[in-house]
Amino acid sequence: MDAIFINPPNIDKESYIARSADRWPHRVKRGKFFSNKIFPKYPLYLLYAASILEKAGFKVRVIDAAERDYDIQQTIALIKQIQPPPILIAIEVSSPSMDSDMKFAQILNDNFPKTHISLLGAHATVYHEQIIKDYPFVDSVIRGEFFLQPTELANSLKDHSDLSRIKGITYRNYGQVTVNPDMPLLEDLFAADLTCACCW
Repeated sequence: MDAIFINPPNIDKESYIARSADRWPHRVKRGKFFSNKIFPKYPLYLLYAASILEKAGFKVRVIDAAERDYDIQQTIALIKQIQPPPILIAIEVSSPSMDSDMKFAQILNDNFPKTHISLLGAHATVYHEQIIKDYPFVDSVIRGEFFLQPTELANSLKDHSDLSRIKGITYRNYGQVTVNPDMPLLEDLFAADLTCACCW
């Protein structure tokens, strides 16, 4: 496996997280409106990125741990079934779930120390420099629309090449926070065929 995109688990057992493909990520208290399971939010943006990466020749999976109500250990165990370990794990994060997202990212790093861990989403985009500075287990942040950068990042990781040429990422370079130029906005997302069969 080359890359895994994850809508991460929620470790707060008193609430559900609406994160992926939601314009306003938020928490919903368990039992108030949704007694058994988080209301479905298909990880559409993750699938867009995964599809583009898959069409570039990489083996890709998307794990929707939030919708399936997996805990951290269940999610880690699922990733461990994949051999060899992925070169890239991309995690969608959000403001209301940031504490649990960072705990998950740290446990991921503990279990897969050679895997590049990258964060996606609006919160990561806004606080990209602070995240790289404060969380040594996060290797990079993909800023803004994250459809194209994962493919460039995976190519660079596979070839062991310099990350400085990848627009739209912030990363740690010999202990220093490096902010690459922004990625231009996509003009026509629907012009591409973004179908894939990589969601778990």
